[in-house]
Amino acid sequence: MTQLKRFLAGLLAVAAMMVALPGLAAADANDFVINDFQGTYQILNDTHGGRMMVTETLQVTFSDHNHGIERAIPKTYKDQPLKLHIDSTNRDGKPEPHTTYGQNGNEVLRIGDADKTITGQHTYEIKYEMQNIVSFYEKYDEWYWDINGDQWNQPFERVRGEVIFPAGWSDEGLQQGTCYAGAFKTLSQACTIQKTEHGYSFEASRPLQPKETLTIVAAIPKGMFAPRTTADWFRENTWQLVGLAAGVMGVVFVTMQWWRHGKDYKGRGVIVPEYQPPKGLSPAEAGLLMDYNLDGRDLTATIIDLAVRKYMKIHDKEKKKFGLFKSHEYTLELTKDDLSKLKPHEKQLLEAIFKPAAAGTQQAVATIDRTKMYKAVTTIKKDLKDKLTKEYGLFEENPAKVQAKLIALAIGLFVVLVVFRPGWGWIVGMVLTLLACLLFASLMRRRSRAGVEMYEQLKGLELYMNTAEKDRLKMMQGTDRPYDPPAKTVHLFEKLLPFAVALGVEQTWAKQFEGVYKQPPDWYDGNFSTFHMAYFASSLGNSMAAITSSFAAPSSSGSSGFSGGGGFSGGGGGGGGGGGW
Repeated sequence: MTQLKRFLAGLLAVAAMMVALPGLAAADANDFVINDFQGTYQILNDTHGGRMMVTETLQVTFSDHNHGIERAIPKTYKDQPLKLHIDSTNRDGKPEPHTTYGQNGNEVLRIGDADKTITGQHTYEIKYEMQNIVSFYEKYDEWYWDINGDQWNQPFERVRGEVIFPAGWSDEGLQQGTCYAGAFKTLSQACTIQKTEHGYSFEASRPLQPKETLTIVAAIPKGMFAPRTTADWFRENTWQLVGLAAGVMGVVFVTMQWWRHGKDYKGRGVIVPEYQPPKGLSPAEAGLLMDYNLDGRDLTATIIDLAVRKYMKIHDKEKKKFGLFKSHEYTLELTKDDLSKLKPHEKQLLEAIFKPAAAGTQQAVATIDRTKMYKAVTTIKKDLKDKLTKEYGLFEENPAKVQAKLIALAIGLFVVLVVFRPGWGWIVGMVLTLLACLLFASLMRRRSRAGVEMYEQLKGLELYMNTAEKDRLKMMQGTDRPYDPPAKTVHLFEKLLPFAVALGVEQTWAKQFEGVYKQPPDWYDGNFSTFHMAYFASSLGNSMAAITSSFAAPSSSGSSGFSGGGGFSGGGGGGGGGGGW
């Protein structure tokens, strides 16, 4: 109890110290007042669009310890680049260091030393230059400018300034200069403006609150300034156009890499019917060779093939929902123990479905272990691609190496974009090249010459199985008799059925064999009273959808579930804002 009392007493003492010593509280860098903001704007007509030299003098009083001030200056005006250039930053008549960073279309000057703090009253002077500050109209031109800007969170006790136009300027016959003071879009003219020998002087007639600015509108006689031309744009954007051209060249380079290393060799160009699958090729391997991808259709074809070869039996149980709608529940039964004669991917698939992999074991498709199946299928995909590349020689290895280089180039371009953030031309150019890298990396695959030959054989088999009976008979009447298919038998149907599934033509193939079965096949257990080819093809489609649903990535766990009228105040260029730090 004594120790608890001492602990509580200590807490009370610390709390009292925090109250008694406000200096321990966190300093508020934005707690200061701008006593005087004065801007001088000298406008020159030596460039198209006009050039302006600006001197801003800010007298501030810090209430707390600050490193200095920040001044945010817009980088564009009416969609034109202001080409801002910072000449100098001073504090109390001496040079003061500054850094810059971009934010919300502004160039932000952070003036001061990160290792030092100051307080009290200080005077800052900022000098910078801008271009494209004149707006051009039919009868006159115009300088329309926000002086201090409406993005400050500090109050201004006084805001004033002067604009100086080039020699020969006159507002004779033009509307007199106008000023506005207040928040954005305020029409209040709580300000004064006086004509001088070369322009105007102006001042807000009251203190300005945070988010309020002084804005000046002055007419300029036509001919004093020359508007920007298309040539100006091209001259100013030469480097960005170089970046854009580099991007186009990058796209051409990547496309040529695909053309040289990823585009298939030219085959015979004429597909002739084939009545047998390529020797030694399984349905899954045929599906992979056809579209470079091993999907649920190919794996379902493997299951059908294993069933036809008496390694398993498919049980099809029909049910009715609400007494109206029919549904099918599929169960697979392993009928052989010896898997030694199977190809590795066939054995892996059976071992992923059945546990244990012993004859008589049954497994409902709906309850297949999704995680185990996903891992098995991932391994099968990789192994089969390696086999077709290295053992069979049907795919080339070189495209994979080029693919890796394109992916590395895409990653490098992405890093450059994020870190360096170059101008628009380089950004567009790099994005074009990056997209080309990603596109052609996904297409960077090529069958070898032997692979193209076997691919055309499979297309011929697909042509044979997908040709309707009436069309086949019509073609057989020709003098060259291109079709001379083998006789329809159960053996032929079952032999090519898995390849029909892999090639996506099982419906047409099944319809051509309607009535060939006098009794259900020994590898299929279902309602034979309704068993015919059209139904069987539909049943296969349902089976395929059901089995394919098991070939998905397992659900993740343990992660978070949160996944042009009149003018007004603030309507001109320049302005911006600022704050402390």
